Amino acid sequence: HPDDEYAARVENDRGKTEIWYILDADEGARIVFGLRAGVTSEELADALRSGDPSGVLNYIPVRAGECYFIPAGLAHAIGKGVLIAEIQQNCDLTYRLYDYGRLGKDGRPRELHVEKGLEVLKIFDEAQIDAIRYSRAGASKSADSLADCEYFSLSRVSATPDGTSLPYESQGSMRHLLCIGGEGELLCDGEIYPVSRGASYLIPACLGDLTLRGSAVALVSVGRS
Repeated sequence: HPDDEYAARVENDRGKTEIWYILDADEGARIVFGLRAGVTSEELADALRSGDPSGVLNYIPVRAGECYFIPAGLAHAIGKGVLIAEIQQNCDLTYRLYDYGRLGKDGRPRELHVEKGLEVLKIFDEAQIDAIRYSRAGASKSADSLADCEYFSLSRVSATPDGTSLPYESQGSMRHLLCIGGEGELLCDGEIYPVSRGASYLIPACLGDLTLRGSAVALVSVGRS
């Protein structure tokens, strides 16, 4: 996906930075996460022209509970047998570099966007990704702070019998809660809402402190742009 500058200039849109939380994965399931170490954009272009870029892509085996931050410009793909929760900028702008020979509903190959994709491609190391992932002032990396950047934050919240407060920003931002395990209750303005694996709640910006009670574990995201 392009970054904000390119998307605004070329597409009159915004860029797309995202994060994937692995909810479930089959044995041996993989994702594409950037290019293999040392591979250049020119080598990727050559591989795409040859019709098989698999040799230059960085395949990573994944397991449930892992999390991958994907800044705009990083080549990526979800492999077979992987179920993810994706938090992203509000944008569906995607440049498809390769499509595995698949056909669309009309029986024809889907459109590729190789030229634009190579223009926006960026090569990151782990430190550069973390610098974007925790770029908001005062942000710090921890087991439960999965991202805290200019576009969104993502936290893993574990309920307690007495209740755990959800992340909240005083200026008022929309939040989303997705339960990924256990069960419990979401307490909001005197109302109680049941929470179990798969439960999804969109929390309007006007609501303040909310409490998660019980044994539930949830992903809570806060939108910023």
